[in-house]
Amino acid sequence: MLKRSRRVTPAILGSMMSLAALTACADATEEAAVFETMDQCINAGYSEPECKEGFAQAEADHQAVAPRFDSEADCEAEFGSGACESPDEYTTDTSTGSDSHGQVRHSYMPMMAGVMIGSALSQPLYRTYQNGAYGAYMTNRGMPVATKPGRQRISREVARTRPTRTTTTLKRGGFGSMSRSSVAS
Repeated sequence: MLKRSRRVTPAILGSMMSLAALTACADATEEAAVFETMDQCINAGYSEPECKEGFAQAEADHQAVAPRFDSEADCEAEFGSGACESPDEYTTDTSTGSDSHGQVRHSYMPMMAGVMIGSALSQPLYRTYQNGAYGAYMTNRGMPVATKPGRQRISREVARTRPTRTTTTLKRGGFGSMSRSSVAS
């Protein structure tokens, strides 16, 4: 008895390549969730301790990583009227790392607009305000995460990138409009 050989036709080969490409794309994302409030987090099925821990981590990171602006007007131009706060910060002597005689330096930063909770970490999110509307939720590096709260698939790069600590203030613009220094925290 003769065996029939099977040939791979261009259509079958194309289907196999498409499936491989889709699998690769699916592997490049992971599930995370964006929340503005603890209630949203709990209602989405996370436990209260998970939500509290995620929000606490994001709030702590927010204080260290939020974009900083020299003026309230510059901050509000990027994030909207009333969406900025001014934490008191002690200046440090960059050559020695010591406090500069306890001087308080005022800068402005956007308020945290939400929290991203993922399998790897939680982090603060911000929303820009342009042309009369709020944009997508973004990381402190300006990486877009989502356009609305809830569970979603996001880029693995975004989900697993730790926030970076802001070391300088921005004069205007933000999220890449002006250059700034940052260090991984």
